[in-house]
Amino acid sequence: MEQQQLARALWDAAKHMFRNNHETSIIYQEIEFRSLNQGDMFVMEYCRRLKNLADSLWDLGKPISNRTLVLNLICGLSSCFSTGVPFPMFATARSALLLAEMRHPAGASSDNDTALFTSPFIKY
Repeated sequence: MEQQQLARALWDAAKHMFRNNHETSIIYQEIEFRSLNQGDMFVMEYCRRLKNLADSLWDLGKPISNRTLVLNLICGLSSCFSTGVPFPMFATARSALLLAEMRHPAGASSDNDTALFTSPFIKY
């Protein structure tokens, strides 16, 4: 009986440790996801890191909606990108940003360019 009690105590301790690490992982991943900025990253690298963080949160049981993913994408962009649509699909936003990045030489910025544009007839 003592061995069974010992096994149960070890199991409970391991389960408790996993749950604590799980919650801590969610907190750190979410902080990193919500505070990620493009900085000097290329658009593809920035989108990849943002999507990887969103996928990690999903794996931890904390899914990120497309709306939240795109909002964070837009909020963390460098100032050389401006947006005309607040919530396209992530893949659409990434494609538009990649095209805009190709038009801008590294480090150049213009206040007159629009990175994301959509027609009211396009459904996301």
